[in-house]
Amino acid sequence: MEEAIQSLLRQAVRALCGGSDSNDDQLKEEIANISRTGINGHLESNDFVFVRVRKSNRLKSSAQKRQFDNLEGLTSPCKRKRKSFKSTTSANKDTTVKTPAAVNKSSADVDTEVGTPSIVDEPGAEAAAESEAVGAPAAVDKPSNDAAIEDTSVGTPAVVDEPGTNAATEDTAGGTPPGHTASASSEVMTDSSQSSSQSTPLRPWTSGSITDNSRPESSSTTENAQIAVQLKPLHSCPLSTVADLLNPEHANRVAASVLLECVNRHYKIGPFGGRTDKVTSTTNMAKIRAFTKELASLEYEAAVHSIAKRNAMHAANGIQIGSDENAYWEIILKGVKVLDPATLPKGAPKGPLDGFSAAEKAATENFMKSASFGTSPENQRQCRGLWKTLFDIRKAGVEMITCYRTAEFNQYCKTYSRRSDISLVDTIVSWEKVYGPQIAQLEDRVLEHRRGDFSGKSRLMQKHVAERLQVAESSWNEASNEWYSSDEEAAFKLATTVNATSSKSLASLFNDRANTQQHQNKALFISLLPNGDSRLDVCPTIPVYPGDFLGIYSGTIRFSENSSLSHGIPGPESKLWLDYSQVTGTFNQMQVSKPGGDANVHLRWEAVNEQDETGPCESWRVLVIASKAIMPFEPLVRAAPRNEQYLLHQRLGFANRGFMKSALVTKLKA
Repeated sequence: MEEAIQSLLRQAVRALCGGSDSNDDQLKEEIANISRTGINGHLESNDFVFVRVRKSNRLKSSAQKRQFDNLEGLTSPCKRKRKSFKSTTSANKDTTVKTPAAVNKSSADVDTEVGTPSIVDEPGAEAAAESEAVGAPAAVDKPSNDAAIEDTSVGTPAVVDEPGTNAATEDTAGGTPPGHTASASSEVMTDSSQSSSQSTPLRPWTSGSITDNSRPESSSTTENAQIAVQLKPLHSCPLSTVADLLNPEHANRVAASVLLECVNRHYKIGPFGGRTDKVTSTTNMAKIRAFTKELASLEYEAAVHSIAKRNAMHAANGIQIGSDENAYWEIILKGVKVLDPATLPKGAPKGPLDGFSAAEKAATENFMKSASFGTSPENQRQCRGLWKTLFDIRKAGVEMITCYRTAEFNQYCKTYSRRSDISLVDTIVSWEKVYGPQIAQLEDRVLEHRRGDFSGKSRLMQKHVAERLQVAESSWNEASNEWYSSDEEAAFKLATTVNATSSKSLASLFNDRANTQQHQNKALFISLLPNGDSRLDVCPTIPVYPGDFLGIYSGTIRFSENSSLSHGIPGPESKLWLDYSQVTGTFNQMQVSKPGGDANVHLRWEAVNEQDETGPCESWRVLVIASKAIMPFEPLVRAAPRNEQYLLHQRLGFANRGFMKSALVTKLKA
């Protein structure tokens, strides 16, 4: 009887194990034990365990399998691909605040001390080894709501952006926008060294990789992707506040959005900037319709003026509302003082812990109801945290950046980690020191452009410029390139038949900005910054991309046999050249490399006929065009056409006079 049972068991086990004859001796011994146990009437399901057979153990729980000493074959690394932790890693990277010393680290480095819970609940060293074997982080517990709230400065979870959102943001901020394809097929153009397509452009440096564009118009995908990260230029800008900029990789993206918002708002204000006017405003619908009828009855000029004025005041009102939001929390604190403690809710506060008292929450809700804000719990929490952050930033002396807050700025404040060694307030204060003066200049520069002044003479009024340049106001012109004499102009038109490539007026050229984030006009965002005690650098304040128009190179158009070796820029036609020995401007102060050397901009000659684009050339403009991607505050560099010109730009004496030939004793009063 026992032998029959053993035979049947052996057949059944082999069928279950796939017919394997491995470990046959041990299998026979186990079957004998089971058969004897079954005959005695004590056979139980738990006795059917074959530790050498992997398939049967899959039916058991982990606790049951771990009661055996011999687990060979069950501790090998899992072959199944584990779930990626890219979402957490990306978010931590985006919210990590790096010190200035860490700016040059690779963008792949992630600060695991910020917003990353410690590894817990792993069952022994075997699980850790298993995690390492598959190349994925060890499993972590998800933080509780309270922990997530405490990880941010304004009561929102530290990790809120999805990887796709981050990527989209970085593409917008740092990638080459649509439409940036520079074409020279229909233009008369030449490089300052007559070989712009052959010279090697200046390479911005990033940790871990270097890209090179051999042509000014080209832009590789790799370089476009790197524009969103911090670049180290070959000619670094020595401005001390730039070196002290905290979290610069985020500053380039967030502050750029603020500068663009400033320009957008002030272009809408237009020539009405700097004025305090009263505009009739009402909430009476009958009067609103009456005003519309009155507007329709006006003559054309009066109607256009009225519309422009109202639009300007509407844009200014938007700036005022945004600026007022910085004071909301101060008003809410006044509301806390007048609250009756007896009316406050009893017991533990509802919702996640975010550092706000019951009185502050109640006062915030009352304020939002009175000011007609949405009062959903989530909106209250978001607004409460943001307003408190703006209050702290304003108390620290920040005024310019917060006046033009954008969605990028607000999101950065909401997701800033409270565990960072550098506080959010200190970070924004460092940004204000660098970008605040640039915003003030932008406000004035937009107003000048809207009023038709493109000369840039107001730059001479800046203190650091006046201390380094001895240039008369009459010798500063960056708006146009006039002919040196009418005789040379007439001689050129008789000797050549060049067709125009542009019919744009000067105003159209500088105001061509249909879409700020996609157009190629970056002339407004060019600044003169100090380089040591005696020199100036020409730098953009927002990212620049290949093909972007930056401005006009100052000088007079000449048509003569002999051109200046030190002050001449060769033109596209024989005997045609630009002379900047008597006229200077912003772009004349840029750095100059040796002929064929590193450069990030080139000069393009444009034949102009404002009446007929296909007609004969009536005038010339020498445009400054970006040859490659340029980061904010990276100095502009052009290649000299001759070695004599390169040597001239290395001399300090010529730098003080704007690189003109003769010294000028007349200095503009600061």
